[in-house]
Amino acid sequence: TPAYMSPEQARAKPIDARADVFALGIVLSELIDGKPVFRRATPAATIGAILTQKPERVDRANPGVPSWVADVIERCLEKSADARFADGGEVLFALEAWNSPMIDLSTLTQPTAADRSIRAPSIAPSIRSLSLAPPGSSARFVGRAEERERLRAGLVRGERLVTVSGPSGVGKTRLVRQHLVDWGAEDTVLVELAGVRTEEDFLLACALGLRLREHDATPERLLARLGERRLRLVVLDGLDEALPFASPHVAGWRDGTTRTAFVITSRATAAIEGELVVTLSGLPVREAAELFLEQAMVGAHDPVALLDQGVTAASIAEYLEGIPLAVELAAARAQTVGPEEVLAQIMHDLAWLEPEQGSAERPGLTTVL
Repeated sequence: TPAYMSPEQARAKPIDARADVFALGIVLSELIDGKPVFRRATPAATIGAILTQKPERVDRANPGVPSWVADVIERCLEKSADARFADGGEVLFALEAWNSPMIDLSTLTQPTAADRSIRAPSIAPSIRSLSLAPPGSSARFVGRAEERERLRAGLVRGERLVTVSGPSGVGKTRLVRQHLVDWGAEDTVLVELAGVRTEEDFLLACALGLRLREHDATPERLLARLGERRLRLVVLDGLDEALPFASPHVAGWRDGTTRTAFVITSRATAAIEGELVVTLSGLPVREAAELFLEQAMVGAHDPVALLDQGVTAASIAEYLEGIPLAVELAAARAQTVGPEEVLAQIMHDLAWLEPEQGSAERPGLTTVL
């Protein structure tokens, strides 16, 4: 994902094991510090941070962290691949060489049967507090006025189940988060479900979101908890793979409560009676071009020069069908090589989207995918 890319990967250059070392450094830092290293409000801003910003050493923010741990992480996070450890084996060698007083690697053993009986979910459900835009973020929500109003109006008039649907990367999660920014996130729980593929993990993620323990992850206990907390809104984000087995539970929870509304984000609809569907597609070319230019300016060497690139930005937006994630990633690339080079690369890499001989129409990117 963008937040764990190495600089060379973000620049579309060849990668090797040192890119994994960079990602490992991010994970280690986040485990120790509890804070995202490079994640920002948008993919473009995230990649800009990876390319230009040097993270603070973990022993400065946390004096209890040994300096040798900070040294290892700092070397993992070098912008130049040549300055990092060559691979994971070198990282391990460095850890063992320092002979950490906290961890004796020689004592690590395989888990016993008793250990394995304590189930670790196949996913790590992330139930985030609703910090919808990082402090100091300049991210601005572009477009979607009609869809935002449809979502708002539906909830205001008492709709209890709204599904925001559309293809991957179209901005479903961003739309819902913007709604919470606009209208408040009080009495709201957001459950992130990307990667959930079993009914058991779906119920567990919902239980954690409602501050229940694992043994309470049953449909009946979750319904009782919803009644106890009298939540205004529950957002089930990224329900895609879980949709077939989650839909009956969501319908039961909606019908079993009197106040709580549910908002789902998914590529497909939940097919539940009474469901209001807000369908997203790509942004119009004008709005997508505006998004591209705004994001490209974030880390550009000469932001003012981009103001004259409206036609190029519109061409990029049209090629990418206004899909916000694709547009933002293209903007991140434009920060280093410029919009015209990005357009040339897109036209080359997506040449297979040109009209077939004898046809006047170009097949759509979304349709082909």
